[in-house]
Amino acid sequence: MCLITEQKEPIITKRKMTVYKMFETWTLNGKTIYSSPYYPMKWLLDELYDEPIRKTTDMSCSDDIASIAYGLDEHGSSSSRRQSFESLRLQSYGQGYHFCVTKKRAKQHSNYYTILSCTIPKGSEVVFDKTGLGITNKIIINSPKIKTK
Repeated sequence: MCLITEQKEPIITKRKMTVYKMFETWTLNGKTIYSSPYYPMKWLLDELYDEPIRKTTDMSCSDDIASIAYGLDEHGSSSSRRQSFESLRLQSYGQGYHFCVTKKRAKQHSNYYTILSCTIPKGSEVVFDKTGLGITNKIIINSPKIKTK
């Protein structure tokens, strides 16, 4: 899963941002475990994660919405995808923490996962695509809010 975008370089956030991320969840010894649906990683809530954003040569889009928005045929030949990438001057970002800008976009991405709000701290690097997806170098997964009457 890569973030495909026209944005050449990350921008620095001027204030903290609330974004959304999808998780697989299960319970172990009465405790809810949150893991990434795409990578074998278990997440701790309310902890700062910090990893550089890096470009990649992988040209696979995060989902069909992004693929359609950029006119990239996921089932086409790699040479035709490479030509589209070069002619549209697209970038592909693989390493970093992927997120959805809105909860609605997270639900469009997949209805099968738990969606949690996350905080991107002020001063973080972020890259956005034109469909409401992004990648950052710093993220905090917020604890779910407990609803009270």
